[in-house]
Amino acid sequence: MKLPLLAVSLSVALAAALLVANTDTVRPAYAGSPAYPEGSAQLSFTSPSSALYGCDDVDDPTVCFGVPSTTATLRLKLDNPPAPGYIGLQAQLAYDPGVYKPTALPADEVLWPDSATASRQPAFPTGLEGIVSVRARTASGAPFPVSNFAGNVFEFDINLCASEGTVVISLPVATAANGAGSFLETDDGVFETPAVQDTLLVPAVDPVNPVPVADTLTVHCYAHYSQTDTDGDRCPNVKELMGSPPQGGLRDPEYHWDFYDVWTRPLGDPTGWERERTVSLLGDIFGVAYRFGASRAGGPPSESEALAEALVAPAPNDTTGYHAEYDRSGPPGDYAWDLGPPDGTIDLLNDIFGVALQFGHDCTPFV
Repeated sequence: MKLPLLAVSLSVALAAALLVANTDTVRPAYAGSPAYPEGSAQLSFTSPSSALYGCDDVDDPTVCFGVPSTTATLRLKLDNPPAPGYIGLQAQLAYDPGVYKPTALPADEVLWPDSATASRQPAFPTGLEGIVSVRARTASGAPFPVSNFAGNVFEFDINLCASEGTVVISLPVATAANGAGSFLETDDGVFETPAVQDTLLVPAVDPVNPVPVADTLTVHCYAHYSQTDTDGDRCPNVKELMGSPPQGGLRDPEYHWDFYDVWTRPLGDPTGWERERTVSLLGDIFGVAYRFGASRAGGPPSESEALAEALVAPAPNDTTGYHAEYDRSGPPGDYAWDLGPPDGTIDLLNDIFGVALQFGHDCTPFV
């Protein structure tokens, strides 16, 4: 079967012009409990220690990576404090049991320079409770000096996963039902929450209903050089979990079809096959285009059939027949390049255009 000139022209043009754009997630608003009105102050994770790497933002991270079985330090910063100032603040840290590593004294977790006294609930945490609150005030009793400090106010040590995996750490805010949550205390006796960024299921606070949180940090526990590839698509888990699609990110490490790296000829081997971890023009886009119009005998495969077929290289001289690794269906997610499982036919829109949308995506492992 000869390659249609139109298919080649359109796929090359599309690949050359491709610009992958990511938009910020719109987080739901939350009207704070009347007992703890929501303020404009922001309490968030910041400047993680060097034990974490690959953070999506150093100053305001939401996703970081860390080497399993190591300890990292998380810092919390306060931005936009109340205009009249404040005399106390509390941070509640929700975590997977075993992640939090308590210090000897609660004052060891306070960075706020205007703090004169600190307490912790529970007073003697083990790190297995799933939640801890640390409170600081400018004095042990009235009169309370007023602080206008903005910057790093708390820090916590965390134990990363014992093996490869993911942990989620959040900052629940105070509500009528969660008085131990994060809040600021002003000189006029008002307890207000920091701005709410999201709602999240925090079992230690409420095992059924999502609760408002000021910030969330997801830590993926993988060594930087890890080549673990759960879904067999030749893209290591650590790269699929990162934030840049051209570097393999924004993918699901348990979903094979979101990386369009097909079987191609190794250099100098006219009958061999390999998947080289990069979506290239000559190898992958042309490789799919050469199979344009091919259909699977018996119709579309089931997902298990498709995966079993995709992981086996084509016959040595087969460059134009149907093969599941070269076949995708329309995008199941939010990105045009994020494609679905095979639909049984290698066509222009889903397959040739689909692989072209991933032109240049590179899953070469870190070293």
